[in-house]
Amino acid sequence: MGGGNPRSCDVMLVDGYDGHQQVPELTTESFYANARTALTDHGVLVTNLWSSDQGFDTYVQRMERVFSAVVCVPAERRGNVIVLAFARSPGRPRWEDLRQRARRLQALYGLEFLRFVEDLRELNPHSAGRLLA
Repeated sequence: MGGGNPRSCDVMLVDGYDGHQQVPELTTESFYANARTALTDHGVLVTNLWSSDQGFDTYVQRMERVFSAVVCVPAERRGNVIVLAFARSPGRPRWEDLRQRARRLQALYGLEFLRFVEDLRELNPHSAGRLLA
């Protein structure tokens, strides 16, 4: 990444699948650390991973070492997982608060935000009342 302004973007999207595998250079701890440096304090790295990739757990663990919080969301296409790596933890949001936001976003954009919220339970630590991010 080098050369860019540190802390200059709020969101960074990475889809490093080359048709066969994740591009190894986009899954290193060094890459994630450089991505974190490029994000603002409230920024988020959004990356698409393949859950059956042998390195999936390793990639997520690397992000967990670099970022304050990491949340996984199953994508509509089976096997894809969207990983959100937060520069600053979003805290432990209540499910009801997340659902209210999702309803508003769903009404605005017509996307299935409520389903996204429910899918968070599948791959992330949670309690009955909160997402534990």
